[in-house]
Amino acid sequence: MRKASAAFGALFVMALTFVALALPASAQSTYPPDVTTTTQAASNQAAKLAFTGSDSTPLVILAIVAITLGAVLVVAARRRSSVRAS
Repeated sequence: MRKASAAFGALFVMALTFVALALPASAQSTYPPDVTTTTQAASNQAAKLAFTGSDSTPLVILAIVAITLGAVLVVAARRRSSVRAS
């Protein structure tokens, strides 16, 4: 009985995975999609790169703070254990 329920569960998970992967592919009604391009007139201003991502500065600051805090805690724990040992 356990083998049958395990097999049924595995089959169910595989079916759900197939449906989850197949549905987005069938959602497009037209292939290839219609593509239109536009061009802008040349300007005298220097071209800037497009902003294509997120600002990672807060995450870098958080990482530096976490590493510093971890180092301080390690040093404090080692001092505390050396004081107890002596």
